[in-house]
Amino acid sequence: MSYTAAATIFLENKKNKIVFSVMLICFYFILFSRTPTFTNADTATFGCDTWEYESMGVNFAKGHGIQKWGGLEEFGMYKFDRVDSALVKDFYKNPGTSDFYRTPAYPLFLGIIYKIFGVSPSIAKLIQLLLLTIIAGFLPWIGYIFWRNKGFLSGLIASPLYIISYYKTAGYILTESLIAFALFLILVSYIYFESKKNTLSAIVLGVLLGIGLLIKGSLMFIPFLLFLFLAYQIYKAKDKTRLKNLIVMVSVFISTILPWSLYASLKSNSFVVLSTQGKAVLMDCNNELTIDGGWHPQWENKNYKCFYNSDKMENSSPL
Repeated sequence: MSYTAAATIFLENKKNKIVFSVMLICFYFILFSRTPTFTNADTATFGCDTWEYESMGVNFAKGHGIQKWGGLEEFGMYKFDRVDSALVKDFYKNPGTSDFYRTPAYPLFLGIIYKIFGVSPSIAKLIQLLLLTIIAGFLPWIGYIFWRNKGFLSGLIASPLYIISYYKTAGYILTESLIAFALFLILVSYIYFESKKNTLSAIVLGVLLGIGLLIKGSLMFIPFLLFLFLAYQIYKAKDKTRLKNLIVMVSVFISTILPWSLYASLKSNSFVVLSTQGKAVLMDCNNELTIDGGWHPQWENKNYKCFYNSDKMENSSPL
C-alpha cells in the first residue's frame, strides 16, 4: 500500500482526524504555556485598553453588574501590574460608570472566569492560550474538509506557523484571542451549515455571527457579506428551503445582538446598535501622525494642525 493510499484511509476516518487534532492541541498547549516569552504573570496591565477590560471583568465577578468600569473594589483586587498614583486617581474618579464604548462579550468572558476561579489573570491567559491552540490544532481538519489531502497537508504546515505567530497575544488581557476563536467557530458553523442546510444549522450560524459582533464590532462585514452571498445563491437556485434558512439565520442573528442594543440604548440614553469606541476611533488610526502604524488620537489637538481637524466634519457620523 502506498503512503498516499494509507494517508487517505487514515484521513477518511473522522475519529482519526479528531484524535490527531486533540493531540496537536495538547502538545501546543503544554509547549507554549511553558515558553519563557509567554506572559503568564498573574497581573493585568494598568493602562491602555486592559485596565477597562480587567476592571469590568472583576466588577462583574464581584456582583457589581455588567460593563461597570473603574474602582469598585480595593485596588489589589484587580491584580494590576503597577501602581501609578495619577492613574489610580482616574481609576477611582467615577467608579461604576457603564462603559458602552466596549463590546460586552470579552468583559463577560473575563467575569465568568473570575467568578469560577477567582480573580486570576494567569488563568484567563491560559484559557486564552487554550483557545488559540484549539484553532491551530483543527487547521489540518478544516483544510481537509475544503481541499481533502492537500488541504490537510496545508493545514499541517499552517498549524505550527499560526500558533508560533500568535501565542503571545494570549498573554494579555485583551480581546484578540477571543476574536480569533469566534472567527474559528463561525467558520466551523458555516461548514456545518453547508453540510446540513437545515434549520438547526442556520440557528447555530446565526447565533455565532451575533456573538462575534458582541465580541468585536469590527467583525460586522462578515455577516453582511455572508448574507449577501447566501441571498445570491438563493436567487440563482430559486430554492425556498434556502430562503427559509436565511430568514431563520438573519432573525436569530438580530435576536442575539438585540438585547444588548436595547440595554445599551436605554442605559446610555442614545441609540446603540453595536458598541464602538467612539466617533473618532477610525480617524485615530488614520491620520498624518500614524506613519508608525500606531494609534494617534492627538490629531484632534489644534496644535497639530492635522487636515482632519480643519475639514469641518468633526460632528459627522462615523459612517
